[in-house]
Amino acid sequence: MFVGAVLMLAILREEGPWSAFGAVAYVAGRIAFLPLYAWGVPWLRTFSWNLVALGLVFVMADVVV
Repeated sequence: MFVGAVLMLAILREEGPWSAFGAVAYVAGRIAFLPLYAWGVPWLRTFSWNLVALGLVFVMADVVV
């Protein structure tokens, strides 16, 4: 879904500061999630996953608006 949203932003040329923040938050959350999952840290892993979801919301918001 993230790749589709980013491609739609690129095609529509609707990139903005919120979508840039959302993309960075998504990628950072996904990078942080793997080691947290491997180490078995449940609360920080949940925070990382929520950061991913928030980043996706910011990217999709720029697609819709």
